[in-house]
Amino acid sequence: MSLSSLLAKPFKSPARCLIASLLRSRQRWKEKYQRCREQHRELQKQLDQSNTQSQKSLQRLRQCQAEKQALLERLSQASLQQQWPRLAGHQFSPEMIALGCQMAAIVGYRAAPKALKLVNDTLALNLKIPSRDALRNWTCRCGVAMLEHEKADDWIWMIDHSVQLGKMNVLVVLGIRQSQLPYRQDPSSRPLRHEDLHVLAVLPSHSKSKEQVIADLQPLSERLGTPLAVVCDGASELRAAVESLQNTDPTPAEEASRSGPVHLVDVKHKIASGLKRLLAGDQVFEDFSKRTGQCAAWIRQTELDHLVPPTRKDKCRFMNIHREIRWARMVLRQLDQKADCNDAFSVRLREKLGWLVEFRQSIEHWQQWCRLIGTTLRLSNRYGVYRGGSAELRSRLESLAVDREACEGVWRLVIDAYGDNEQKLLGMPSTVDCLPGSTEMLESIFGSYKAMQGHHNRGTFTTLLAALPTLVQRFSASSVRDHLTRVSNKDLQAWLVQHGLKDSTQSRRTIAYAGV
Repeated sequence: MSLSSLLAKPFKSPARCLIASLLRSRQRWKEKYQRCREQHRELQKQLDQSNTQSQKSLQRLRQCQAEKQALLERLSQASLQQQWPRLAGHQFSPEMIALGCQMAAIVGYRAAPKALKLVNDTLALNLKIPSRDALRNWTCRCGVAMLEHEKADDWIWMIDHSVQLGKMNVLVVLGIRQSQLPYRQDPSSRPLRHEDLHVLAVLPSHSKSKEQVIADLQPLSERLGTPLAVVCDGASELRAAVESLQNTDPTPAEEASRSGPVHLVDVKHKIASGLKRLLAGDQVFEDFSKRTGQCAAWIRQTELDHLVPPTRKDKCRFMNIHREIRWARMVLRQLDQKADCNDAFSVRLREKLGWLVEFRQSIEHWQQWCRLIGTTLRLSNRYGVYRGGSAELRSRLESLAVDREACEGVWRLVIDAYGDNEQKLLGMPSTVDCLPGSTEMLESIFGSYKAMQGHHNRGTFTTLLAALPTLVQRFSASSVRDHLTRVSNKDLQAWLVQHGLKDSTQSRRTIAYAGV
């Protein structure tokens, strides 16, 4: 039997018909496969073309986004350049110079460019950032320009010396017009602020003698006019120099009324001097001060480290006595709270600081002294010296809960310190209704200068001294434009040479270490 017979056996149709049908079916499937294959090839081709087109579109999109970002940056830069055009002769706009100098006064010249770059990168401003040397140069030039002021007959000066490492000292003259005092008409108005004041002179020298101070102040008086009043700390050389000033060009009314400035003594310094006399030879206070200094070493490396007494300022000890008294009262409160405790901390507390109990009564008396002094200084700093100020001061002192007998010496001291200045004010024309009674603002500026100096070279005067006048005035585009136009680099160098700052301690130190 043949194979075809065996295969065709289950089917009824003849083998020839079955074979023909299968051949036709195979042909149809073959043709269908060919069509599907062609369709697949066509679809694959279309897919490849679509992928290619998609890639091209994606690249174009990315290119457009990059062009858009570049356009936005150029637009932003063009906008800033249009708003902040460069200052003539400089690579930067006055706005950028003002911003950089103001930031340098706050964070220092080294940190200011880094801070500006951080802001620039974060906001994508694409601005050029000035270097620290440029910021320092601009600030010093602006500072020298700020020393120029108009002549007037109502200037009020605040003068004091600042001393650091070496023989050089600096006499700084701070000024404000009497007509511009913020509390001139109304004692309830605001106190003085830095921006109310002007640095009239920065005068380095190697002597603090009366003759040197007179030689420094006389030309200033001739240039700006004899001041209406001068406030200083009562140092003999300053007092003698103020008394030597005469009205160089008086009007007939001025000649009849005054020939020189009224000398006011800073209330805080005067109280400190009087307090020093009151406590001179006071064995109780000397023992308290001695043991306060000793106990710092006893507890510095113990669990009582948070109770270490404040660092004593020997130069102005009696101006800061309230800090030690406040510390002592705080420790006494701790001792009272832990009196019945026997834990390790309480035992160590009584062992190291229990000696303060012996001074409890004296500390309470000294605290009352500090309250009297604080009330007087708040009045003087807030309102200055004005007509009727002594009566207001007495009213405030009488409202305090203090032992009048124990505080009699300090009571008279603060009344006299404020009253002496008021008596001098009463001797002036009635148009002068108030005057500053404190050099606290000048001391604040010294502190700001030392903070700025601490970012660079602490302990000696350098060329940075030219930037001191900028500490009382904020930078603006208009002021920067004016200052840098009036004072060139050549003018700055001439000022530094004239005041001996090219031969400062730091410059000699640099030369001495060169080549080592």
